[in-house]
This record gives sequence, structure tokens and C-alpha cells, in this order.
Amino acid sequence: MGISAIRFNSSEASKAASEIQTQLPSFEATDSITSSIAEQASQIVGEASNQIGYLNSIGLAKSWWWPPDLIQHALEYVHVYTGLPWWGTICATTILIRLLMFPLYVKSSDTIARNSRIKPEMDKINAELMSSTDMVEGQRVAMRRKKLLADNGIKNRYLAAPMLQIPIALGFFSGIRQMANFPVDGFTNQGIAWFQDLSLADPYLGLQVITAAVFISFTRLGGETGAQQFSPQMKKFFTIMPLLSIPATMNLSSAIVLYFAVNGAFSVVQTLLLRNKWVRSK
Repeated sequence: MGISAIRFNSSEASKAASEIQTQLPSFEATDSITSSIAEQASQIVGEASNQIGYLNSIGLAKSWWWPPDLIQHALEYVHVYTGLPWWGTICATTILIRLLMFPLYVKSSDTIARNSRIKPEMDKINAELMSSTDMVEGQRVAMRRKKLLADNGIKNRYLAAPMLQIPIALGFFSGIRQMANFPVDGFTNQGIAWFQDLSLADPYLGLQVITAAVFISFTRLGGETGAQQFSPQMKKFFTIMPLLSIPATMNLSSAIVLYFAVNGAFSVVQTLLLRNKWVRSK
């Protein structure tokens, strides 16, 4: 009884052992398995990148107050909820933020126009204020200046509105650069036209040329408020500087220069609107 059981177990073990493969899989099979695993991993990452919180999971968009992080949050929300590719996301987010800032530019343009109307009188008052040595007389002149501004509805704080563009532009630059350097999933294949890979530099410098052209245009039209007056020397400077920016930005990722181009194009449209007589009257 015991011997037969031992023989039965031995035969079963031999049968199982004979079924074990004694050869390694071929290189073709290994490559197929590796490709399948890589494809599945890429699909998982791609699905994760279309969810809110993906950027935070890879170490980006850590806060809601630091400009680069704030811009990254905005880009992620637009990308996820609109389904736009990354090139479209950058364009849409840039335009959206500029539209939100447009009322401030309108107020700034209006303030510049009102100041230009009272400039002769204001220059006279300022000269009196600077030459005054008596404190009482100086206060009287200052009150006249304050009354002149109030009578013409001028609030000079709106002149600082365009300065808000500086932290926003720096936020876009730093935020997109971090995303391109990672690179964020989709940046390598969600470009358009001749710059399909947003993480690489524009190979033809097309975006750089567009950016330089629009920058020259809106400065010659009167700046982003459409009411600024530049001296001939300043106009010359604003013509040369954009041209120099072409070689200076040639190694930046296409995503960053795309932002520059879209932001500059919006500035030209905004300048044309603010220079329009009907728009200014409204």
C-alpha cells in the first residue's frame, strides 16, 4: 500500500516535470512582452494626465499662490475640462487670462487719455509745487492738484494695471518651462504644425519670428493701452530688442515661445481695439 502510493506520487511528479518548459523565450517574444508592458504603462500615464491632480503628483503645481504653480493649475484645469491638446491649452489659457485683465487695461488707457487732456494745467501745478518753499503754500497747491484730478475723474492707480502682466508673464514662463523640462505627458506629441514636440525648441524659429513681429507692432501702435506715446529713440529700441530676442530665445522650448507669440498677438488686437474711436467712446 505505501509502496504503490510512493510510485503513484513519483509518476505524477515526473509528468508535471515533463510539462515544465526547459527553453528560454525567444528575443521576439521578449520584445513583444516588453512592448506590451510599455504600451500599457504609457496608457496608464496618459489616462492619469487627463485627471486633475496629475501635475501635483509629479511634483508640479504645488501651491495656489506662487505664480508658476498658479499658472500650472490653470493650464491643467483647461486641459482636463476642455479636452484640448497642450498647444491649444496654452493658447486658450493665455487668451482667457488676458480677457480677464482687459478691463484693467481699459481703465489704464482711459486714465492716460484723461491725463493727456489736463497735461498743460497739471504741468503748471507741478512746477508750482516743486518751486514752493512754504509748507502752507505747498499744501494749497497740492489740494489744487488733487481737485483737478478729481474733477476730471482721474485715478492714477489704474496706471499701474499693466504692471500686473509682469508676474503673470513670469508665471507662464517658469511654469511652462518646468512642464516642458519634465516633460509632462503629451508635451512631446501634442504640438501643431511644424512644432509637434512642445518640449523641444522650434526647429525653424517660426514662433520666434512671429513673436518679434507682433511685439514691434503693438509698441508702434501705442503699447498695450493704445495711448502711450514713445519717443523716436524708444521706438527704435522697441524695434531692435525684439529682433535680438530671436537668437536669445532660439533654444527655449516651443511651448514657452508659443505663449510669447499668443500673448503678443493678443496685445496687438487689444491695442487696435483701444485705439478704435467707437470703442474708446464706449
